Amino acid sequence: MFREGLRPPDPWGENGSPLERLRTQDDMTVASLVELGPVCIVLLPALGKRTTRAVLQQMASERARIEESGWRLLLVHMASDDARAKAELAPFNLAYVARLADPEREMYEHFGMKRATLAQRWGVDAVKAAWSSRSFGSDEPVGDPDQLGGVVQCRSDADPHVWSVPVAGKPYELPGSPS
Repeated sequence: MFREGLRPPDPWGENGSPLERLRTQDDMTVASLVELGPVCIVLLPALGKRTTRAVLQQMASERARIEESGWRLLLVHMASDDARAKAELAPFNLAYVARLADPEREMYEHFGMKRATLAQRWGVDAVKAAWSSRSFGSDEPVGDPDQLGGVVQCRSDADPHVWSVPVAGKPYELPGSPS
């Protein structure tokens, strides 16, 4: 885990934060989702990559546990075409989970998500992960293929903060009970 608990300088952004501006496929802002209950924001790496599909598989397998523990999932992706995003999510039964298109990577920047360094892209962990899944390179990435993802917790009674930033080949750490 890396940068756990990091808070952006202006989390809710009196100055036009993406949490107040960007909207989901159902026309809701992150702030309005948080008013309904705790939100687990998953900032996805570029759609279309085999490694991103591994993250989606993890989200699919842990979705029930996350939702039963009181969290609402919000998947943030870099595709500008919502139909493409929905098609990428459908095989994992995630097509109807709240999703937010962020082709300009505003949410990623807001929460301090970095781009992969050469060592992260071709380091030992990345090569091991690629070898184990036989997924060297990418298929047809949608978005910045070097953009790192992460998990952010948002609750109405606290400022949003980064929960975890995964290491190549390691699963995302997801929150348990929001209490």
